[in-house]
Amino acid sequence: MDTKRRLSDLRAFMDKQGIDLCIVMQPRNQYYLSGFKAIIYSRPIVFIVEKSLTNLIIPALEKEHAAHEARTDKTFVYYEHPEKANEGTSYLHAIDKIILKYAKGIRIGVEINVVSAYLYTYLRMADFKPVDIGQKIAEMRSIKDEVEIEMLIKSGELANIALSASLENARAGISELELDQFGNKALLEEVARKYPNSTVYYYSQSPSGVERTIIPHVFSNTRKLQQGDVIIHSRQVGLNGYRAENERTFFIGEPTKEQKHVFNIVYEAQKSAREVIEPGMTAGEVDMLARISNSRCRI
Repeated sequence: MDTKRRLSDLRAFMDKQGIDLCIVMQPRNQYYLSGFKAIIYSRPIVFIVEKSLTNLIIPALEKEHAAHEARTDKTFVYYEHPEKANEGTSYLHAIDKIILKYAKGIRIGVEINVVSAYLYTYLRMADFKPVDIGQKIAEMRSIKDEVEIEMLIKSGELANIALSASLENARAGISELELDQFGNKALLEEVARKYPNSTVYYYSQSPSGVERTIIPHVFSNTRKLQQGDVIIHSRQVGLNGYRAENERTFFIGEPTKEQKHVFNIVYEAQKSAREVIEPGMTAGEVDMLARISNSRCRI
């Protein structure tokens, strides 16, 4: 993970915009810039980028975790138990130690779409000027390096393995949750075998039947699959922070004539988009081509 290059890009932006330091609160952005990913729960974690230093503010529970994984120059720990209350009980105490050495009125970068109203107001009340860096980080993250691309490919392979295992075991009489678990088992076994010590995120959903498949995003439940059912089985896998998705619509048994007709309309629309998509096109342009194909198929 090339955090040095990423920090250099961000600091070049800071210089251009007259920003003295950045407060990064979005966990995925923190991971992108520092290599540190934690389960946040109710305890804030803060990553602060200065022109020559990086700072990580963490609750005491994450102290050992950060020592092993975080690529940062300084670490500030805040405590929730009375024995060390004098060292700071809030992430704001650590923020103060960093930002109050700067002159009033300086520009501080924050992710406008992420930062809490409380912290934004806190900075304003202290006479600092919060400005947005969220868009810049999003632009940086949108261009993947070779390592990131490889990780996305591996995540896609894992998603395919999980999806295939579930499809191979699909049959009438099992529940949506049982369908999911076949893929879950295959996924975790593959990760344990090929990617030891990695972190993996996974998610699946398998709404089935006419009533449930019309709901765009719904959790799998104990509904039993029935002969003639249409099922939308979706898999998401994130390996070391990089996520891929695979989704398939299939039937238990033979689909009806109407189901085949509608399925083919969608298939032809997707095929049309795949055949023309190329670098330089916008997502909206690709979507419109698929919609035009869809309309033609309906005529």
